[in-house]
Amino acid sequence: MVKADSRITYLIIVALLIACSYIGLHVFVQYSASGFVYTQIAGIMLAGIGVGGVLVLLTYAIELWKKPQYLELRLTWQPNPILVSYIASAAVLYFGIGGMFVLTPVNENYADTLGLVLTGIGVVSLTITAIFHYRGAAKARGSGKGAGKEVTVRPFEHNLALRVVSRNNILSAISKAMSAHLLTPEVIKSGMLINPQILSSKYVFLSLLALVASIPLTVVVLLSLQSYDVPSFPALLSLLAPLAMLVMPYLKLKSMAGDRKRGIEDELPFFCTYASVMQSVGLSLYNSFENIASRNVFANLEKEALMIQRNVQFFFKNQVEALEQAGRVHPNEKFRGLLLGYTSEWRSGGDTVHYLDAKSKELLNDMRFRWQRYTAMVSDIGEVMVSLFFIMPVLILTTAFVFPLQTTVITGAVVAVLIPLLTAVVFMMISNMQPKTYDLIEGKTTFSVVAAIASFAVAYFLSHSTVWIALATSIISTGVFYGAWVIAQRREITQVEKALPQFLRDITEYKKMGYDINRSVFKIAEENLYNATFDALLKNTAKQMRMGLRLSDTEIKVRSWLGRLTFFLLGEIVNSGGGTASALETLTNFVSNVNQIKKEAKSTMHLYEVLTYLTPIGLAFTVALMASLMTAFSSTVASASEVGILKQISSVPDELIQTTNMMIVAASASMAFVAGKAIDLTSKNTLRIAVTVAVAAISISLSTEFVSGIIRMVTG
Repeated sequence: MVKADSRITYLIIVALLIACSYIGLHVFVQYSASGFVYTQIAGIMLAGIGVGGVLVLLTYAIELWKKPQYLELRLTWQPNPILVSYIASAAVLYFGIGGMFVLTPVNENYADTLGLVLTGIGVVSLTITAIFHYRGAAKARGSGKGAGKEVTVRPFEHNLALRVVSRNNILSAISKAMSAHLLTPEVIKSGMLINPQILSSKYVFLSLLALVASIPLTVVVLLSLQSYDVPSFPALLSLLAPLAMLVMPYLKLKSMAGDRKRGIEDELPFFCTYASVMQSVGLSLYNSFENIASRNVFANLEKEALMIQRNVQFFFKNQVEALEQAGRVHPNEKFRGLLLGYTSEWRSGGDTVHYLDAKSKELLNDMRFRWQRYTAMVSDIGEVMVSLFFIMPVLILTTAFVFPLQTTVITGAVVAVLIPLLTAVVFMMISNMQPKTYDLIEGKTTFSVVAAIASFAVAYFLSHSTVWIALATSIISTGVFYGAWVIAQRREITQVEKALPQFLRDITEYKKMGYDINRSVFKIAEENLYNATFDALLKNTAKQMRMGLRLSDTEIKVRSWLGRLTFFLLGEIVNSGGGTASALETLTNFVSNVNQIKKEAKSTMHLYEVLTYLTPIGLAFTVALMASLMTAFSSTVASASEVGILKQISSVPDELIQTTNMMIVAASASMAFVAGKAIDLTSKNTLRIAVTVAVAAISISLSTEFVSGIIRMVTG
């Protein structure tokens, strides 16, 4: 089976590369006469990738065919970054030199400018790669590899940047000023474990290298721009590179502090509930931090727990002092308030159990508010995207009344640049404002990519080079292949989270009847039924416990983060002595509230979800209606089309219609991708994209005949 799979995989890769070569050559030959340089470059790149890939694979054909396991090794091999950088630099340098000597059949002005830029990038990249290669080899030799030596601590004098900067008075002064006034406070807030002096020295050294590289680059670009009689101001922008290097560490630390602040925002209500339950059985807040360290439950709070634990074990602070210090410097106000409020309550002899319980309810209400705010903002963003995608084709086709040929190029730019850029910006906005979940969802990337490439090639040939049909087919196939796996996993997560509240209520009832949690799990696994997924999980957990494992040591194979967290909390309650029915009721109410909050948020976005599926239909019929009107108008002015601007108006190029259809497909995929991230809290549910693009493709196919029929009915 392994041999057959390996050889089939090899043949599939070769076939796809040959198809890539053909498509690239076809695109280049078809659009050479148009003079559209970007299309020509795209064709050359596709052909180069295909031909190069085929040659590389054919070189190893005999060896791979005789040893299929060698192919498996190559397919799973992680390439050396230095080797990849050498190859990429050489490729860029090749295209750069080819551009300068007009080896590519594109416009000469473009070739010269592009050649200079690519040559410069290639030379700089090769130089940097060689430096890193030399430093890596020197480090490997210095580590005593194979001689029984091991370097556990790297002395400061081995740091090239620190050594160069510290030997120059001016550079050293700049580095110390950056470290003292700019970086030290941000290093503390970001939680980054690094010496600010080393960090500042590194970026001062990089700024010096950027200054050395930017001067000759600026001169070359200035000379190139002067030969084309264009403004030379853009060339001076490269001189800002050294300043950018000096500002970069501050911006990086600011970003890390923001990530640290936002990272624990969604984990804090869950942790506070856990700490409240633990406090009710006699374990302090510090013990709760100690228990979650290195348990892979709280992804971000574990880092805070390890730093608090470090301050106690290595810096000899008591537990309260360690909590206070963590609270004073942390950028998250809620976390800071939790720690400082707890230590204040502890010092004054107050009721810490009541404090943590009240704080847990406060954080839960805050989580509900953030979910409501998130759904409101996402709905607004979705409505703006729908409006924009409706307005865009109308504006483009309206412009086509006067400039049809130029509009084709504009539409292509919208599809290739504007829609992907808009999608990326909106996706990042939603990702930043979205409450984080840590559910484990995986997809089959390899099969999806193969399906996308193969379906694109087949559809491209069968549709007689109709790009929008090939694009739609490719998106649908990869969406179905990838999304089918994800849908099954999301269904598993939904079933587990749906059963958790009732499971915890049953545990609580058994606790009130005198059963401990372990016996309750055994009884529930034998007698109760929830759903197939949760029943299997529960039986597997009970089976491990009967083999002598504690509940906290069992392997909980569940994709839902809420499910993993619930079993973790139950295990900790068992380890602390069994807990009380009141503590279990607190946990039950919390899990029920979390599920209710998610359910309310998803129901609020139903209108946005419906708009995502309906928008492609509206776009297709709008474009078909305007295209029909343009055709009717062109026939009206046909008698006067030989003079003036009417000659352009009377011609509606088929390329414009095809490009507009491609824009509808791209816009539909963009909206579905963003909607999946917003509604499903993950971008991996690509089945939504496949359905939306399928609706768009069907609508495009039916809209022309439908609109033509309506126009004939109206005109009689």
